[in-house]
Amino acid sequence: MKVIIEMDAQERPDEKEIGRQIQDILFDMMIHFHELCQKHNLTYFMIGGTMLGAVRHGDFIPWDDDLDVGLPRRDYERLISLPESEWPENIEILSMENTQTFPYNFAKIVNKNTTIVEDIGGRGYVMGIYMDVFPLDGAGNSMGQAKRRIAMVKLLRVCTLICYSRKTSDNFWKNLLKSIIRTVGMTRWQKLLRRTLKKLSFESSKFVGNLLGSWFEKEIMPRDFFGTPTLYRFREKSFYGPEKYDDYLKRLYGEYMKLPPVEKRISHHSFSYINNRLPYKEYLKGVSES
Repeated sequence: MKVIIEMDAQERPDEKEIGRQIQDILFDMMIHFHELCQKHNLTYFMIGGTMLGAVRHGDFIPWDDDLDVGLPRRDYERLISLPESEWPENIEILSMENTQTFPYNFAKIVNKNTTIVEDIGGRGYVMGIYMDVFPLDGAGNSMGQAKRRIAMVKLLRVCTLICYSRKTSDNFWKNLLKSIIRTVGMTRWQKLLRRTLKKLSFESSKFVGNLLGSWFEKEIMPRDFFGTPTLYRFREKSFYGPEKYDDYLKRLYGEYMKLPPVEKRISHHSFSYINNRLPYKEYLKGVSES
C-alpha cells in the first residue's frame, strides 16, 4: 500500500499513525450516519469486522481501515435516496443507483475531502476515505434455498467485476467468455443482480444476511441473530449491532475473541494511494489534466 500524506518530512507519521488518522475520519462519519438513521427512523447494524471490533476491542480492530454497516433492504434504499442536503457538506453517499460507472454492488459513504485509489481487478477507482453500506436481504426459508441464492449472487458479482476489470487471460476461451460478458455491460449486470437480491425480503425470510459480503455462505444466518438493533460501545459513542452478537460473530469468525497471528493483522484492502488532505475530485482533475 502506497500512502501519501501531505506533511513536512519531519511531521510525516508512520503507518500506524496513518491508520489511526483514517479511523478518526471514519469514526466521525459513523457518528453522522448514526444520527441520520435516527432522524429518519432507519434500522441499521454494525456488521463484519466493525461488529467484531465493537465487541472485542470497544473500538476499531487496531489494523482495520474501514467500517461496515448493513441495513434491511427497505431501509437501505431509503438511505441511498436521501437528498444531498441531508448529509454534512464533507460527506456523500455513492451507489450504483446514483453514481455512473460505480463498480461496487453496495453503497459507500465517503469523505469528499480525502482521496483513496482502490484496485478493482487491476483498475483503480478513485473516491474518498469510505465506510461500506450493505443491503441486508432475504435468503430463503431453508439453508438449501439460501445456498442456491448465494451461488447466483456470486456469479452475477463476478460478471460485474469482469466488466470493470481490464485483466485478460492467456487462455483464448476465457478471454472470449469475458468479451461476451462485457458486451452485456456492467450496468445491466448490476440491475440483474439488484433484481435477484430483492426477490426475497429481509422481513419475511427465515434466513437473511449480507449477500454481497466477503464471507459468502457464512454471511447467511437466521434472522433472529440480527433481532432488535442493540447498542454497543464504540469508543466514546454507542452504535447499533445484532441483538445476538455472540451467535452472529461465531457464524462469521468462529473463535472470534482469539486474536489472529501477528502476520495476519493487516488491512485486506488494495489501496494504491491514500491522501487524507486532498479532496478526491481535485485528485481526479489532476489525473484528467495529465
